[in-house]
Amino acid sequence: SFSGNNAASESLDDYEEGLHTVTLTGSSSTTNLTLYEDKLSYVKIGTTCWLWGRIRLNAASYGGGLRMSIPFAAASGTSCSNCGQSSVSTHNVNFENDGVGTGHNMGLHIETYPGTSVVAFIINRDAAGWIEGTGSHIAEYHYLAFTHVYRTT
Repeated sequence: SFSGNNAASESLDDYEEGLHTVTLTGSSSTTNLTLYEDKLSYVKIGTTCWLWGRIRLNAASYGGGLRMSIPFAAASGTSCSNCGQSSVSTHNVNFENDGVGTGHNMGLHIETYPGTSVVAFIINRDAAGWIEGTGSHIAEYHYLAFTHVYRTT
């Protein structure tokens, strides 16, 4: 009962909470990644998912940008309207190894790819475009902690 009213419009039609076991992959070539800490907490209410926690890479050998699984597929959208972007706290991540030589790397964030169950780790740079975090940035014994909110299907 909702304040004496049983109206369906006042009830939650979808609520779930739990732990998501993370899978990491590289965007290209062979991936050999293991995690020491691999669980993230989540709460999903309707079409919004909150995901939080910390992961720690134990062994990391991968090609291309680092990608991480999320518990539910993100909604599709245009112009990245449903991307979901969040800052990532880091320990040991090498922001200066971009191989470009321009701009200063400022930090890490994750971006949800619309229509998928994947986020990419993206490095913010001063006076230069974003780049994907690769094995030269994010490697074994690195910690990545965040709270991420995204829209689901």
